[in-house]
Amino acid sequence: MAAPRFRLQPALDRAEALEREARGGVARCRAAHAAALEVMTGLDRLIAEIVARAGRCARPGASVAAGAFAEYDACVHGLRRERGRRQRTVVQLAERLGEARASYAFAARQRAGLERLRERGLAQARRLADLAEAAEFDEANAGRVHEAETPAIRNERRVIVLHRSNAAPIVVNADLVETVERASEGETVVTLTTGNVLVVSESPEAVRDAAIAYRRSVGLQSA
Repeated sequence: MAAPRFRLQPALDRAEALEREARGGVARCRAAHAAALEVMTGLDRLIAEIVARAGRCARPGASVAAGAFAEYDACVHGLRRERGRRQRTVVQLAERLGEARASYAFAARQRAGLERLRERGLAQARRLADLAEAAEFDEANAGRVHEAETPAIRNERRVIVLHRSNAAPIVVNADLVETVERASEGETVVTLTTGNVLVVSESPEAVRDAAIAYRRSVGLQSA
């Protein structure tokens, strides 16, 4: 039975695209924030250098025109105003970076949620496919594997009673059991000599014990 087309895939594709876009936004905001901080650091160095130069010129005995101090002062004030503007830019970029990170986290959660929904949907589709295959098998092998309906069937010497994953009982010709293996918690795969496969809720040990009990009942195996 072919697996059905999963309809959540377009939504998952959109969620992955949004997650990539949000990740790119975080990277751009981080780069802009780092660049603004670098500019502020450069302004701080420049202001410190000009202030130090003005201090050296103001020492006793230094011959500096009065206009030079005014020029230094105006330059420092201008740089400090520019630094204030850059500071506000850094704060804004930090806020944008926080928003971008929140958007990325939200997109990642959305994508992860859709991934979980897809996995559950695919698991359900596989389970439905197994049930459909089992129904086809029952129809094709009605003489050997069929639904248990009466106590008389349960007492038939050539069969053992097992249960599907949905708790529906089935009667299996014990002579047809070839291999038994655990598939997952609560599920066991029984392979028959006909090539057909059954998924039952009994443990491998329970299936083995039922087969051994049958063989003992017909004298094919000693106690």
